[in-house]
Amino acid sequence: ARAALAGAGVLQARFHVIPFGDIWLRDTAPIFLRDRGGALLAQCFEFNGWAEKYVLPHDDGVAEAVARAAEVPVLRAPLVLEGGSVEVDGAGTCLTTRQCLLHPGRNPRMQQEDLEAWLEEFLGVERVLWLDQGLRNDHTDGHIDTLARFVAPGVVVCMEPGADDPNRDALRAIIETLNQSVDARGQRLADFQHRGAVDGAQHGAHRLLLDLAAAMGDRLIVGLNSDDSVRRLGKASDRPFNDQDSRAKVIAAL
Repeated sequence: ARAALAGAGVLQARFHVIPFGDIWLRDTAPIFLRDRGGALLAQCFEFNGWAEKYVLPHDDGVAEAVARAAEVPVLRAPLVLEGGSVEVDGAGTCLTTRQCLLHPGRNPRMQQEDLEAWLEEFLGVERVLWLDQGLRNDHTDGHIDTLARFVAPGVVVCMEPGADDPNRDALRAIIETLNQSVDARGQRLADFQHRGAVDGAQHGAHRLLLDLAAAMGDRLIVGLNSDDSVRRLGKASDRPFNDQDSRAKVIAAL
């Protein structure tokens, strides 16, 4: 790791050895916040392996270990929540899904109003916007990070389904909900839609990059070619790999 970073020009990096079970750090790590004075804090939630589907040693201690390694004050919340289940705009609005947060395997005694109060207290948000269902066969039970993301306060990126998309009804419902939603500032959301997370044509991925760049203003948008990852996935699952369908692009907002 040191050699790889040095080759990329990163000469000063700190390495920490933290035990973990699953590599999905977005869900097991803390959520970093700033208080009213601008100080950085680490909000640590309880983690139970995505509603006890994948309970692995050490995962429930990753959040606090990362916070301590970062030398950031630790805040603890008595709430089961994964980082990928909430999306905030930095201006008081939070997006999430009922399918995930109201799942009986997470916080079975809580109703929607209870969870809103907890999110307001522990994340400092002022308004929680609820989508209903996520994607089919999603072991996270509808994490928001696969459905809709803020690219600026009041601006959300989501997927526009094709006619044969198995998630067509859920994605259309998401678009309808977003179009009717008002954020913490009292303004209607603007939603930017793109057909599918994986586009089968190179020009489609290029168009997505340009559209995202326009939506995100001064942010740098980098497209990473994931053909090799798709090939390895196909081999690992014994699924035939079709190179014509390999033009997947992972979009990173930096």
